Amino acid sequence: MIAYFSLLASCIFLNDFDDSNIIPAIELKMFVIDKKYRGLNLSKHLLDEIYKTVRQYSLKYVGAKAMVLYSVPAEKVTQIYELSGFSKMPENFSMYKSNFNEGCIPMHKFIE
Repeated sequence: MIAYFSLLASCIFLNDFDDSNIIPAIELKMFVIDKKYRGLNLSKHLLDEIYKTVRQYSLKYVGAKAMVLYSVPAEKVTQIYELSGFSKMPENFSMYKSNFNEGCIPMHKFIE
């Protein structure tokens, strides 16, 4: 196995929270590439392919408006996500909090 990941239903909350300020999203979880294959630009390629698939299903079936993830705080990892079009979550956006993602950086990419 070279890599694995999981997807789940999620959302982005706008800080002036009410029902009309929830953006449906698909969350990328547990995105991991085997150490032997890191540094080969596979991350960007796989992220781009995952986004294309999520986009296709979201537009046709799911209705999600964004793809979201929590990045570990390492700058190198965050940069990999940014190369694939993800941005750090703006101040007026938020996602759920849990002990599992504590210290991680919430990021998003709108589905266009």
